[in-house]
This record gives sequence, structure tokens and C-alpha cells, in this order.
Amino acid sequence: MPPLRRSTRSRIPNKRYNDNPFEDLDILNSASEIERETQEILSDGDEDDEFALEKANQNEGIEEEEISFEEGLSDGSGIATPADEDNISISSTDALPNKADGHASRNTARDKVKAKLAARKLKQGKFESHIRGVQDPIHGFIHGARLEHVLSIFGPDTKDIGHFARCRDQWLGDTVLPSRTNPQGTRGFHSDFSFDGKGRSKANAEWHWYYGQGGRERLTEKQKSHSLSADEAIQFVPRPTNSTQAFLMGPYGNQKLCKLPYLSVFPLDDAWEHADQTDPDRPSSLKNKRKRGKRRTRRRDREGWLLNVGTGVRCMDWVPNQHGETQFLAVSTLQPKYSQLQAPSKQAPGFTPSIGLRSSIQVWSFSVSTAPDQQPKLDANQPPQLSLIICSEWGEPRYLKWCPIPRDFPGEGSRDNIPLGLLASIWTDGYARILDISIPKSESATTTNYIMYTEPAYSFKPPHTTCTSLCWLSPTDLAIGHANGFLALHSLVASPSLTLYLPLHETYIHVLAPAYPLAPHLLASSCMSGYLRLTDLRSPAASTVFAQRMRMPPSQIAFSSSTMCFIAVDEGEMVKAYPLRRFIAPVYVGRMPATPMAVSTGTFHSCVAMGCADGSTLVTNPLRKISHPKVPPVAITLWRGKPVLADGQLIGGIWEEMGQVKSVAWNSGRVDCGGWLACAMRSGLVRVLDTAVDHQTD
Repeated sequence: MPPLRRSTRSRIPNKRYNDNPFEDLDILNSASEIERETQEILSDGDEDDEFALEKANQNEGIEEEEISFEEGLSDGSGIATPADEDNISISSTDALPNKADGHASRNTARDKVKAKLAARKLKQGKFESHIRGVQDPIHGFIHGARLEHVLSIFGPDTKDIGHFARCRDQWLGDTVLPSRTNPQGTRGFHSDFSFDGKGRSKANAEWHWYYGQGGRERLTEKQKSHSLSADEAIQFVPRPTNSTQAFLMGPYGNQKLCKLPYLSVFPLDDAWEHADQTDPDRPSSLKNKRKRGKRRTRRRDREGWLLNVGTGVRCMDWVPNQHGETQFLAVSTLQPKYSQLQAPSKQAPGFTPSIGLRSSIQVWSFSVSTAPDQQPKLDANQPPQLSLIICSEWGEPRYLKWCPIPRDFPGEGSRDNIPLGLLASIWTDGYARILDISIPKSESATTTNYIMYTEPAYSFKPPHTTCTSLCWLSPTDLAIGHANGFLALHSLVASPSLTLYLPLHETYIHVLAPAYPLAPHLLASSCMSGYLRLTDLRSPAASTVFAQRMRMPPSQIAFSSSTMCFIAVDEGEMVKAYPLRRFIAPVYVGRMPATPMAVSTGTFHSCVAMGCADGSTLVTNPLRKISHPKVPPVAITLWRGKPVLADGQLIGGIWEEMGQVKSVAWNSGRVDCGGWLACAMRSGLVRVLDTAVDHQTD
């Protein structure tokens, strides 16, 4: 093998452009000083053991070999080569430079030792970098170290690790859509694992104040309501401009024009039935199976309905804890323009309460099919019914949230009313109110009840500002955000009811979301200035953290118990998961095709639904990305909107106003109905579809 060629260029030290004020002091003028500093370099990685995921052994690592500055290291270079790493040692002092070598030689040699030791620690996996006290997932983890990734997301507590393991075994197989429970019960829908065993009895014990300590009687005494006739309730229900809604529906290339009257329903399968009858390529044997006269007995391929609630939908929420054969959905609709009903104000409407206007909340009921040898599904043969209209004169309801804490209704069969639960709401007059809702039992299932509420069971309005958002922390505790950035905690049993009032943000609080049911004391909030904050309500002044600031605040934040993360969408149309233990470092789980408008997490599964301004509705399972970081995110588009065309050309980023999705919600009333998804649009159309798929056995 021919000898290596060596450069004949003379080696001279690089020019120095700074003055060292300690150059003449000879602070490091002995070999022992350099050796001591080198030993400190080796021990630097062990000083941050409190932030490390797994403490490294201090005695592992550098082998004792001879070090030489005469070969391989030049005075003018501070870069270590791979060949030099095998010749580093800090035990021998015979070859260390002396005082006559000059201070430049000593400083250069010390820098070279630092660079080589850092490279070796990075190669051996001992180099750890941290961000705000948390290990950096990019530079701190060894490639393929799934254990370190799981520990950084869920923490070292065995309780949290066990919760993640159960959720992974239950729902990791769901690619994008939730699946129904298999015969073995090891896959499909399941209630939150926090309520298994003693968790369920503990949740029921929290309702003792309502049933055993006179809470129901006190709320009923404060709340004032009376029934209305259909003619009297007309003035509370907003009338749309058009009595019918026209839309296109059906398979691609064979859609038909459908018209849906006000407060009517339309089966989704009828549009495909028309396409099957008119498709010349479809076999005649399949056409004959679809007859309109056999709607009550034939099998529908798409279990879903389309509702026309009249005007645009602002918000909606499923009624939880409904274990019977009927599920309920509450929908809040937009009212006429305030400019037509009151004088214009010089102040911003979001910070100024409005006058009392007549409004209503619609409660629709959906039947559950209980066919033998089949799992419960959305009944496609029994049309939904408008069961209740809640009338009031408090302005437009901006936000609705039913109390999600599990409960049993003792004595439900003996009562004359069907209890739905506690409904918390925000109204445009600036108040936050709580209503104890129930539906009177009637002989006919098609009867619509009209109830006028004049006094709520509980109400609150902060001075000189308005309420903007709220969330339930427990059956007795409620968190309310205000337009001035303050947060208020209210209790239905304490006296006084206001237990905490503190400045959480500097401006308008847009949304609040607790980490329920795992840690309801952890509250995520976003404000109009773009800050996303996580606060521990047990110590809000000290235990708090901010995520990276965004130009636009997230429109919705939802907590996913299966991933122990908050799901939010940023201004870049990216869906991110913010872990509880690493809130500052979110995980990318998907991307949306247009501006996000609504987000909802499943109560009995791990899937997440998202609505966009272009009318698209997407569903994904973030648990797959959280469990396996290298797995690419996958989402399915259930519905897709139509873009705006100008002179036959597509205008990017501009969509029809009436086609945007305003709200999405997964059913939280019954475990085996958790795959029901409601999607509300600005035009007043509401889609309700059973998205669950049957479990595929191997």
C-alpha cells in the first residue's frame, strides 16, 4: 500500500482578532489545571440527572489511552477528525504542553479536547440536550429508542404508562375510523379506562350532592320555566329566508338535486338509491333490491341523516349519559342580524353585552337500532324527531356544554320527565347560565315540547366584561373565561359560589379545555393574542407553561384521554398534539386542507374529527402517531366542500360561506354509539352519520 501523501504547506497559527485580558495572568499555566478542566468536561453530562429520562452510569465511557498534541492536532485547527478519537486520553501528563508552548497552544488544545469529548458522548448516546428542563426529542434520544419516546410523552409513572398501554391495545388497530366492539371485547368502543373498577363508583359518588344532599331541589327551586304552545313558540324559533334547502348529493358523476324543507330530515342513503336505479352499468338484480316502498324493511348501506335546522349553526353537543335506545343532540342556531334589532354600537360586539333577544335551542332525538344478532347502530329506518325547543329571552347562545361526568339517573322510570342533565351555556347578554334540562314524557314520539325558561338554575356575569368560554371540571365546579383575560372558578355547593378569580391572559379568552378525566385540574386555554397556556389550578401562579405563540389562536382545543394530549390546530392548518408532560413540544399528527373551524375528540374511542372552512370533514387516529413517531399520519375525508369558481377558474383559499363547517361532535351518550358523528354547516344543514366499521377478524 503506497504511503499517504502529506501536505508540505507550513502550519501557522490563525490570526487572533480579540484580546484576552487574562493572558498575562497565567491562570492555567500547569498541566494539572488542564487535566482538571478536562475531567470537568467529562462530568458535565451527569449534572442534569434530574431532567434525564434514565440516569447514565458515571463510570462508563472514556478509555485511558495516551494523548499527543504533536500528531493529529495542529495549532491552527480546532476540529477533531474521526481518526483522532482513538488517541485521546486524560490520564497521562507527560506529553502535555508546558509554559513555553504559549497560551495559544494551551487554549487550542483545550478546545480540541472539548470538541472530541462532545463528539464521543454524542456517539455513545450520553449527550443530552434540554429545552426548558425537558429532554430534546430530536437530539436527546437515541435512534430507535421507543422507550425514551414513551417516557417523554407519558412520564415514568406506572399509572400513566398503564393507561397508555390499555388505550394502545384497545384502539391502535383503528387506522382512521372507529371500529365496533369485537366478540372478545378486546377491540372497539370502550369507556374511558379512568372509570374502570373504582373509577365508576367514584364518579357516581360525586353526584351525591345532587341526589342525596338536596342539590336537585335547590336548582329546581331557583329555575323558573313553563310550557308554550306551538303558536306561542314561533316567535322564539328563527325563520330562515328560504323555506327549503337545495343541495346536491350522491356518488361522483351521478348526483341529484335534493330539497329539504325547514325542520325536516333526509336519509343519506336515498341519494345513492337514486344513483343505483339510474346507473346503466349496475346489474338489474341489485336495482330490484332497492325499492322505495320497502324503506322500513330494506337494509341501508349508509346509516345517516341530514337535518335542516333552519339558520346557521353556532354550536352543538351530544347529551351524555344516555344509556337507553334514544340519543339526544342539542343544536344552537344563529339569530337574525343584530343590526336589524338594535342600534349600532361603537364598541366591539365581542366585548359588549347585547340586549335580551328571543332565541332557542333545538334538541333532536335519534333512535338506536336493536336488531337481533347485530350490534347497536344508528337506526336508518326511524327518522329523527325534534323533541324539545328551549326558548329564552337572553340573547343568542354562543356556547353549549353538557356536564360530561358519568352519572346514573335513579328513579328515572318512575318520573314523568326524561332527565337530560345539566347544560352550561354562554349567551350574548354576557351571562353564563346553567339549566337543569328534562323532557316531558308523551304518548306520541313525534310530539315536540316547547319550554320557556325565565330564570336559570345558576347564572353569573362578571363586572365590566362578558363571559366568553366555559368548561366543566366536576359535577359541582365550572371554569369560565372572560373577555378581559380573567378566569373564574364557580362552585354549585360552596358559599360564596365564586371560589377563584385570577388574570389568566392579557386579552380575550377564546377557549378553555380541561384534561378531563385524567387530570381535570390541568386547564388549557388560548387567547386572541395567540398564546396557548397550560395551567395547574391547584397552583395557577407557579405551575403554568406557555406553548409557542401563534399568529392566530386555535379555534378549538379538545383533550384526548387516549393520547393524554390536547388536540389543536395552528394557523398553518397543521393538527398538533400537545402532551401533558411536554406541552412546549407538540407532536404533528396531520394537516387540514383549509382553515380549521372545529375539532372534536371521541369519548369512547381515540379518533379525532375536524371540520374546515371549505366544507371538508376529516377523521384521523392520533394514537398511531403518538405511539410510533415514524408512522406517517393518515386521515380520511368524509365530506368535501366545493371551491369558489370565478370565470371558470378556481380561486384558492376562498370558499362558500354557507358550506363551511361550524361544529363537529362525537356522540358521548352511549358506549356502543360512540361512532356517531354530527357535522353542522353554516347553511343550517346538519349531517349525522354512523362512522363505525365492523371489526375484521383475521
